[in-house]
Amino acid sequence: MEVTIISRAAWSMYHRSQERTLWRFPVRLETYVNGVLSQCVDLHQNGAGIITTEKALAVNPNIYVKIACRDLSGNVVWAGGQLRVRSKKPIEGTQESVRVGGRITWDSDEAKTAVIMQCYVVEQYVARQHFWLRHEKRRVVLLPAHIDGIDAECVDVSTSGASFVARAADWGKRQIGIRIPISVDDRFIGTAEIRNVTATSGEMMRIGAAVMWQNPYMLKIFSDSEKRDLKTRKAIAGGINP
Repeated sequence: MEVTIISRAAWSMYHRSQERTLWRFPVRLETYVNGVLSQCVDLHQNGAGIITTEKALAVNPNIYVKIACRDLSGNVVWAGGQLRVRSKKPIEGTQESVRVGGRITWDSDEAKTAVIMQCYVVEQYVARQHFWLRHEKRRVVLLPAHIDGIDAECVDVSTSGASFVARAADWGKRQIGIRIPISVDDRFIGTAEIRNVTATSGEMMRIGAAVMWQNPYMLKIFSDSEKRDLKTRKAIAGGINP
């Protein structure tokens, strides 16, 4: 009897240790626990940490979760599965909120793939973007653009961001944080997450965005081409035939 208990305890500890070897990615993802709005705060392909409520957990002992992952185009892909709770801790300063952690058995291979994509591709891109967005040099341009179907001018661009100027009336009531399709000069296409909107002179708005370009290497080609053109213009001005 004692051997059986010890064996089960050892297996449980070993299994939990194996799960913990998977890196949990800190995230902020819309989540539903038994149909109640919650928030996923860490995620890996076999489980998650979720902030929810005691009421949500009490709805059904078989806890079902849906997590809003995203693909590289910024589209939401819902990943659902059964959560087996391994830990539960109250959130200080609240009466109802708890943080639960555990293993998730995903509904399908597609759901698990969406989670893996979120963890190992999207989150890595977001982390890189947050770091580089304010560190990389933006190139000043003046190019025709379309943002969410409206005409605009792109006034600066980089491999992970861009700024636009558009008519306030055309921009309407779009909010900061939305993801919208954009194209610049009919060559550079991507998905923009709006970071700031500022009124300028007249009836215009300046719109800053983090951008996930479909092919960021095109921007490098554009930059290199611009440098060659500048070098050629300088050579001609100096009386040298390039």
